[in-house]
Amino acid sequence: MTDTATLNALLVEDHEDTRHVLVEAMETLTSFRFLGIVTDEASARQWLQSHEGAWSLAIIDLVLPDGSGLGVLKACRSRGPLQKVVVLTGYINSKILQHCLDLGADQIFDKSLDIENLVDYCKVHATYVGFMQDHGLVAGEQRT
Repeated sequence: MTDTATLNALLVEDHEDTRHVLVEAMETLTSFRFLGIVTDEASARQWLQSHEGAWSLAIIDLVLPDGSGLGVLKACRSRGPLQKVVVLTGYINSKILQHCLDLGADQIFDKSLDIENLVDYCKVHATYVGFMQDHGLVAGEQRT
């Protein structure tokens, strides 16, 4: 038994500097790896379709050069109980926040203020996934 599970993640982010900061920050977690890094809605939808049960976390920017993170959120609606979707954006207001939650976002983080909170969220999620898998409480989930 282990305390945490490996979180396989998708990152949907078009800004190179933000991608670099996120990958570096997130990979400091020993139980975290990006399976996919894409920069637009179409690529994200395609990746999600071809990796249906392979991911534990999707991190989605709302503003993309082609398409929208809102479309990616919609594509994540049908997912397993251990798959979480978070929005990371620089454009948070009450209307956007509610719309993201209505589309199925589990959490919303501000790019300029919440990277540390995102990392903490991922640590908690990895521990939860590990516990659920170790105790056989989620049928069909594979330990990676």
